[in-house]
Amino acid sequence: MKTPREDDNREPVPLDMVIEILTKLPAKSLFRFRCVSKQWCSIIRSRPFIDSFMSLSLSRPRILLLGYDTYRGYAERLVFISLPLHAQDSNHLSVVSKYDVPFSEHYGFCNSVRGIFCVSLGNHSLICNPTTKQVITIPNDLTGFDHMHNICVMFLGYDTSNDQYKIMRTIRWVAQDKSHEHSVCTLRLGEQSSFSSWRRVESGNADYFIKTNALCISEVVYYGAQKKRSYSLVIVSFDVASERLLLMEAPEENNLVGMVNYQGKLACIFISNDDGSSLWILDDAKKQIWSKAGVFSSSFYDLYRNLNLIICGATNMGEIIFVSKLIDGALELYYYDLKKNNVSKRVRTGDIAEDELRRILMHIYSPYGGHVENLISL
Repeated sequence: MKTPREDDNREPVPLDMVIEILTKLPAKSLFRFRCVSKQWCSIIRSRPFIDSFMSLSLSRPRILLLGYDTYRGYAERLVFISLPLHAQDSNHLSVVSKYDVPFSEHYGFCNSVRGIFCVSLGNHSLICNPTTKQVITIPNDLTGFDHMHNICVMFLGYDTSNDQYKIMRTIRWVAQDKSHEHSVCTLRLGEQSSFSSWRRVESGNADYFIKTNALCISEVVYYGAQKKRSYSLVIVSFDVASERLLLMEAPEENNLVGMVNYQGKLACIFISNDDGSSLWILDDAKKQIWSKAGVFSSSFYDLYRNLNLIICGATNMGEIIFVSKLIDGALELYYYDLKKNNVSKRVRTGDIAEDELRRILMHIYSPYGGHVENLISL
């Protein structure tokens, strides 16, 4: 008698179908499946597969919270925590990755591009991939740089046409009372990641204080700043491909609290009780044309102030997402609908029992509402 295995004449699954199925799986599953066979491991590690996975990943963004764990008042670990972008999804928190840090600064700047984070804390700057749980230190050629009296901040950008990540560095020589110095290096990601040497960027007489984290939209890195002498608000833009820097005049509003990618355009959010709270969109960067897209209600201002809300991002439908600090053992997400001029949804995460996670979420560093998984190695 033949065994069932001998009677099984089923054809094997075609390789191209296997690859298509794999691209639809979450990264956590793919890391496990690399152990199935050498062929599967080779497929998942290949650049064509990583690019295909990224194309799908861009269509399923999540919220990623960057916080820090403390010990005796000092930062010890950076912690990335993930939760769904849309309110109708499951709202359970999950810790994505943790990084021990050899420094104790609590405040700094960071930005995210295609799932890769650039974090600047004091005189240290890191590149992190929360998906692969990898981190590398950005090399700096500033010999003898005194970070107690000078400021060095780095932001990440991406040039789509040339498939290049670039790091934009800005240095403010506080002690020497100089203008900002700007430079850029190319980051080559892969099994053997590398950095090019730093090269100077012409920026004229640019002297300012950085006010916000950066956003990279359509190959341009933006961040909010305040001129040193006039204290007027400007938006610094850095074209990643051409490596050109420009200071743009910002809307004449008070209290810029953050920026979001609003349906493919840069949007600045101003929250103020004196002259109203509003959202402005950059319609034309070359001509520096802005338009007021919406006004937040006075009741929302009270909510924002009382709950100490943090801007998280925006949905494809144009809802602005805010996240609260830890309240009664949980986080709350608020979705502000500019068309209806009200909070359309309010989502509460499940109660957080772990003391460690509670401690981290009390120190939310920066939330990102457009995080995607990226399989590329550092």
